[in-house]
This record gives sequence, C-alpha cells and structure tokens, in this order.
Amino acid sequence: MAFDNLAQCGAEQCSSYADNVLFSYSGTDITYAEAWVRIRAKARFLEKEGFRAGDVVGLLAENSPEWCFAFMAVTSIGCIVVPLDTGLPRERYDSMLNFVGAKAVFLSASFSDVQTSVRKFFVDDGAEPGDQPFSVPSLSLKSPAAYLFTSGTTGDPKVVTLTHGNVLHIATVCTSFEEYTEKDVTLAILPLFHLYALESSFLAPFLNVRSIVL
Repeated sequence: MAFDNLAQCGAEQCSSYADNVLFSYSGTDITYAEAWVRIRAKARFLEKEGFRAGDVVGLLAENSPEWCFAFMAVTSIGCIVVPLDTGLPRERYDSMLNFVGAKAVFLSASFSDVQTSVRKFFVDDGAEPGDQPFSVPSLSLKSPAAYLFTSGTTGDPKVVTLTHGNVLHIATVCTSFEEYTEKDVTLAILPLFHLYALESSFLAPFLNVRSIVL
C-alpha cells in the first residue's frame, strides 16, 4: 500500500472499493464512490474560488463526513489544512488562522458566529456533484499537508507541520498494528482535529477499507 500523496490515496481507494460503505452518519450510508464524488466537488469548489497549492485553509467543525471531505479536498489540491480545536474560546480562532497565514476557513453551522478576518465557507459548501476532475498539482510525500496546533499544556501552542508522507505513514502503521479487516467497523468518538483521532478514526480505516460510524 504505497501512495505518493493524499489525492492519489483518495482517488485509488474510492475507485477500488467503490461499493463499500465508508461512512454511516445520521442513519445514512455513504459509499467510497459517493465520498469521492463529494471530495472532488469540494476540491473543484476551492479551485473555482481561487485556491491553489500552498494556500492555507482552516477547518472548524464537529465530526461529520463533511469534515473528512473538507480535509481530503483541501489537501488533494495541494493546500494546507489547519484542523482547529472546537473547544477553544471563539475569540482565539482569528489569531490562530492569521498566525498560519490562512486564506479561508471551513465552518460548521454551530461556528457561523465566529468572527474572523479570513474568508468563511461552510463545510457543506461545494457539495454540488459534477463530472469534472480537479487539478492535482505536483505533490510528493514531502509536500506539506497540515498545520496542527499543539495543546499548549506547557506554554503557548506551537504549530507542527505534517507532510503527505507523515500523514500516510502514520495511517499505514495504524493499519498494520490494529490488524482489522474490511468487515470491521470503526466508531469515531474522539474529535478529528486531534492527530490521534484523525489517523486512527478516519485515515487508518480509510486505508483499510473499513466503515466508519460518526
């Protein structure tokens, strides 16, 4: 299981296991094929809005398939995603987004009142399906994929950069340790903005063709 970047990973997994259920959410099943349609649509939306490789986009929302679609769409066009802690005081977010040079942020409805100087989109924006592919830039395992803020337990939060290779390697290691099969189901309880949850509750199951209950 070797991928060069998250865009390739998403396209190949969703094509190879098209009919498998990826997400069960609020009584609805979403297959791998359906997930890729929605990831592709959101990636095209970002391109039409002028976003290009290297741009930084925040992600502030509760666990949902849309959170995962946004994460994959942002990284697939070479932008850098910033998953934000949903438990912070609302006045913190603008300074965090500005610190990493974000140009926009995806929000869920419950965070629509967050005041920020960057462009705001909702996580379900760009949901209109279409057949047009998005443009995948030249991405390697060394290309940056995400900026994560540390918890700040011992001081001010620091920003950690994760490459496409970092993200894929951790997910691959998780799959080898967990020894799950395609028949197993993952219950995603932990918030996905945490690296541990992102890898073990979304990306590792995604690589191992498991269903995820959100």
